[in-house]
Amino acid sequence: MINVKCIILVVNLSFSKHVTVRYTTDNWQSWVDVEAKYVPNSCNGWSDKFMADFSICTDGSSSALVPGQKILLAVRYESDGREYWDNNLGANYSFTYRL
Repeated sequence: MINVKCIILVVNLSFSKHVTVRYTTDNWQSWVDVEAKYVPNSCNGWSDKFMADFSICTDGSSSALVPGQKILLAVRYESDGREYWDNNLGANYSFTYRL
């Protein structure tokens, strides 16, 4: 099992915000959405921090990660009824699982 923690800095467009990290281990054939939680006292006036924390299986099951496998991530930010995506300018955020 690997544990992943993402710290996300979002522009403070309004008080009400919802931030989600979407990740995939199979190049977007399937994905998982993980809700990010507000980091207390992180507002600096123009931005807030959110943290997403999740685990990915490495135990040898059919859906488990294997060494060298790439994990892709994108961030969804919802505020005032609008939705914004950050996918690293189309390249997706990514990391490769290594033992």
